[in-house]
Amino acid sequence: MRLRRGQGTFEYVLLLGGVLLIVVLAIVVLQQTAQESFRDAGSKQCAARLLTDLECHDADGSWNACEDVDASRYAGCVFGSETFTAVSPRAGCEALDDPLTERYCGKPPVS
Repeated sequence: MRLRRGQGTFEYVLLLGGVLLIVVLAIVVLQQTAQESFRDAGSKQCAARLLTDLECHDADGSWNACEDVDASRYAGCVFGSETFTAVSPRAGCEALDDPLTERYCGKPPVS
């Protein structure tokens, strides 16, 4: 079988295109995995910060879900509605003085 003029170059371009496609797909998958990992690490860091906040503990060291903390200390932290909320007071808790700047400690987060 005799190669026609330019056939070898075209096959080489197809091969490079396939390799480039595989590289792009690998980059996209790795980027998504890294973003999920960073998001999880950030959530754990926020939970650890809340767990060590003295405002959320009574004098004897027990957790107090009705205490409020400064919301600016937790900017960017996203907790589940059962863990950290400013919208509705928990049963037996007093209303927040300023719902825009305060948050309830709520249920202790799992770090």
